Amino acid sequence: MSAADAPSLVVSRLPRRNAFTSSPVTVTGPSDQERPIGLALIASPDLQGGRAYLCDSGEHCVHVLDHEYRPLLSFGGYGSQLGQFDTPSDAAIVWIDATDPTACTVDTAVLVVADRGNHRLQLFELDGAPICAIEGRAETASSNGWPIRSGWPFFRLAAPPTLSFPSRLEWRAPYLDVACSGATMVRLDLAAALLPDFRTWVREAPPIVLRQAFRRFASDPTRTEVPAACLLEIVERLQPVPRRAVLLPWRGRA
Repeated sequence: MSAADAPSLVVSRLPRRNAFTSSPVTVTGPSDQERPIGLALIASPDLQGGRAYLCDSGEHCVHVLDHEYRPLLSFGGYGSQLGQFDTPSDAAIVWIDATDPTACTVDTAVLVVADRGNHRLQLFELDGAPICAIEGRAETASSNGWPIRSGWPFFRLAAPPTLSFPSRLEWRAPYLDVACSGATMVRLDLAAALLPDFRTWVREAPPIVLRQAFRRFASDPTRTEVPAACLLEIVERLQPVPRRAVLLPWRGRA
């Protein structure tokens, strides 16, 4: 995207009511319903006035503009790898730990892009560096209907919901509403969706974290959202590995 392309692109997509201010960190605009699709805005003195993130579905990228709507950089490109897009359709600024208002700073802000053609959401730093992708899929038999917050804040038992052609994002902390094909709206618990699934977590978590999780769930008298099989598997992982007999070079020789 060149500077010569900026005026026609910006004027047609950015209404004056969404102009940046020098207020503390906030997502600007009177309401999500009035926000042009494909556009995310954040205003902050730390960003020299603010940033605009504009989805370009034709070029399969996201353009970053400053508070004067001047182009700064673009990132993306066509593909299915992390950081690539297939028809990006919308973007939103979110704060995953939104329970603490003081944590809503530029350093904790995350850009979410609806990667429509790849049926997923992608998360980025504000400078365009990719963080991860959330690829929703149908519930598997292993989840057995457990809520996605089962195992919070260590792991999840359920898969994120299916995201079929996500086209519109609305951040309603701590949830992200995603408009998908068929006029369906998926409410995504974003923080929970970013947790590892139980199999991955129990395989990779260090012993100290395994112990913390076991104490958390085993000592909770109201525990109803973590199956006993998970606790048993945690206990098995905490068992010491039997030492294998080592045959030294000089042993076993005649």
